[in-house]
Amino acid sequence: MLGRSGQKNILELLQDRETAAEYLTETLARREVPVFGLALRNAIEAQGGLREVRERTSLEASRIGEILQGRPLQDLEDVAPVLQALGMHIVIEARQR
Repeated sequence: MLGRSGQKNILELLQDRETAAEYLTETLARREVPVFGLALRNAIEAQGGLREVRERTSLEASRIGEILQGRPLQDLEDVAPVLQALGMHIVIEARQR
């Protein structure tokens, strides 16, 4: 588990949107869907926190709060608006063979 300084370093890195997008993409690429919720929580915190994201999305505050508490994501209806509020979107690409 990360200590305070480790968590602070991650949040500082994730303030950069490109870095945050890579972090989230890598988490999904490893098929770590439960960990993705935690990664998304880190990105939300780094990008201004719950209040900031809530102001930029139509999701209920309670649902964003559940994501921040590490509860599982239910579907893309939860993810897409949060990513949009963070200035990101989902991209599907063909893999190299």
